[in-house]
Amino acid sequence: MEPSAIKLLIDLQHEAYRKSLETFVNQVTTRVDSLQATVVEQARAIDFTRSELGEIKSLFKVLLAGCCGAEGRGNVRQRLSAWGTDNRDEVEAWDGDGRGCMNGWDGGDRRGFERRGNRKQRSSVGVSYAPEPSREEATLCVDGLAEEEMETDDELSNRLSGMLRDKLGLSEIHLRYCRRMGQADENHPRTIVARFCQPKDRDAILGRAGDLEGSGLTLYRAWHSTQPAHPHQRAGEQVVTTLRRKRGPRTRHKGQSSAKFAALGHITPLESMHDLNGSAASLPTSDSTASFLDLDGYTEEEDEEFLAGPDTGVGRQVVSLHIGQAGVQVGRACWELYCLEHGIFPDGVPYPTIDESSLDPFFSETSSGKMVPRSLFIDLEPSVVDEIHHGTHKELFHSSSFITHMEDAANNFARGRYTVGKAVITKVLDGIRKQVEACSGLQGFTVTHSLGGGTGSGFMTLLLEKLTQEYCSTGLLRFCIFPSPRMSTAVVEPYNTVLHAATTMDYEHCVFVSDNEATYKLCVENLGMTRPNYRNLNQLVAQVISSSTASLRFDGALNVDLRDFNTNLVPLRRLHFPVMAFAPIISPEAAACDQRTVADMTTSCFEPKMQMATCDPTNGKYMSCCLLYRGDVTPNDVQRAISAIKLMKTVQFVEWCPTGFKLGINGGRPTLYPSKGGTKLTRAVCMLANTTAFKDTWRGLTHKFDLMYSKRAFVHWYTGEGLEECELADAQDTIAQMIRDYEEVERDGKEVEVEEF
Repeated sequence: MEPSAIKLLIDLQHEAYRKSLETFVNQVTTRVDSLQATVVEQARAIDFTRSELGEIKSLFKVLLAGCCGAEGRGNVRQRLSAWGTDNRDEVEAWDGDGRGCMNGWDGGDRRGFERRGNRKQRSSVGVSYAPEPSREEATLCVDGLAEEEMETDDELSNRLSGMLRDKLGLSEIHLRYCRRMGQADENHPRTIVARFCQPKDRDAILGRAGDLEGSGLTLYRAWHSTQPAHPHQRAGEQVVTTLRRKRGPRTRHKGQSSAKFAALGHITPLESMHDLNGSAASLPTSDSTASFLDLDGYTEEEDEEFLAGPDTGVGRQVVSLHIGQAGVQVGRACWELYCLEHGIFPDGVPYPTIDESSLDPFFSETSSGKMVPRSLFIDLEPSVVDEIHHGTHKELFHSSSFITHMEDAANNFARGRYTVGKAVITKVLDGIRKQVEACSGLQGFTVTHSLGGGTGSGFMTLLLEKLTQEYCSTGLLRFCIFPSPRMSTAVVEPYNTVLHAATTMDYEHCVFVSDNEATYKLCVENLGMTRPNYRNLNQLVAQVISSSTASLRFDGALNVDLRDFNTNLVPLRRLHFPVMAFAPIISPEAAACDQRTVADMTTSCFEPKMQMATCDPTNGKYMSCCLLYRGDVTPNDVQRAISAIKLMKTVQFVEWCPTGFKLGINGGRPTLYPSKGGTKLTRAVCMLANTTAFKDTWRGLTHKFDLMYSKRAFVHWYTGEGLEECELADAQDTIAQMIRDYEEVERDGKEVEVEEF
């Protein structure tokens, strides 16, 4: 056979193989796209958790019981079966005056409910009815609009707004978003929940709803779940009800998205019992519907439990303050992590999936369903704060959350406390007061700042003086960046740190310390980074801050609040500088195959190389230690790990504190920072330990202070801003006395004598 013919046959065979391979790839791609679309539809259909269904069930029990009038609850099932029939007389006969009871629920007379999230738990309370505040909702439900395959929310919003403009003759419609709710049905399109920018836009459409007659569209208002309805009461009537506290599983937030109740099948909400054609609203019923409502087992006690509502973290709100450049950058990393953990988009809109955590302690919800952090970013110059304004999370924060000034503290403690800081302190206190007034029950503050900067040391000292005067009974946790032994960003860091620590020495709250040098080593050795930047260091610090507040945001076997840290970690007033450690510190790629046990993680936290502050715990003794576990951790695993730690010779506690450990176990799994999305770890542990080994870090810092102060170097910059030179000498003596306190505590012996001021 000719070589050319053989080559031609080979080419033809290769071409046939190529075409068959392309056909196979196309078939696989089509199948994958089909499966992906199916998964997306199923994910959208799963819109209610068991707890939400139970809440809806209780709501319908109260609703239907209030609509029965004098006939009693026993006839509810019979009345329910009347829905969906053509006998409108029987439906309108409920309550004797047609829809009077129904319309009364949203006519400004829905009283008898205390606002969930602001109620007070008590055994018996008289509820006095007061006029309900005006509703700020701007939500509308649309039925009858056909579904298109793989249509996004933006495409749906454009299609709906265009249709309404054409049919109603409106010039423009401002829609915030549109979403389909409920389970997909081939025969009936799902309900559309459209949220407008202003209530007047929705009212304008409802006013012209008659023009849609014959189009097949049905418009009605949605019922917002943050304001549950109550049967109509006479004016001036007073009801005494028993509110029993029943702590159930925490919901995502006390203000769920609108129209949750309208998304169950094709149930018409309460505000509109007639469609545009004037016919009575229908509710198709079946045995499954009656079984879901379970009306036979309805009792008065269930009414009372529903009135009390679930426990959503009332009285557990925390306001976060981020002071100075370092504090603002660490705070930015913290809120990015919180959004990943709770499922919140960078613009503040929650994920469509259900999150069992409580957002109320750290987030407040607007009328549009957006989550806004309870935080303040404070700096004396605007450049660092402007990075958040133009960053990926610029729409997450409210504009009032940023407070800046036109001139910075220039790494000068005196400028931050005496001159520039005083010009902005009133504005900062007003911002804090607004955040506190927005809380139903403030538990405390968390603060991030550095000890070596001018704003973080000087202005923070001034702010602490004001906070302790106005909010003396609230908890306070401070997460500070301590000056590194060999990685300094300012020459005068020893002056600023010693002055701040000495001035705030008598405050008893915890000051958790970390330094950039130790955190840098962790990123290089554990995460495999060749040149970590400050963003990488801040993200590691944010993991510790998140673990410290996880008990406020997730359910757990052993919860820890802000006040527990101060009570268990500060044995003596001046010794309130615990160090931090976190495990496991691994890359997102290695997190998928991580097999470390609880005992392994606990042991690694006590290793010197895992500390986030430059100190060796083996050179001192532990006065107290707090271990905060997250994820797949059981109390038995924790007890076995603690027992193993107590047998280690390198871990020694002072003799007068034999217990030593404060434990916290939380079910919220930790989240890592990958390039896209969030990677969940199986488990993690955070250690906050007050050890006498930290005296060596203070001794090295005071040595630098002594060298500069012996020559009076840079002192004129401080005295020129209002600081007296004797304050430097007093601060030097105060820190020296604190180091002697550490040494006295570390000595063996049962009697410990610590000199107090």
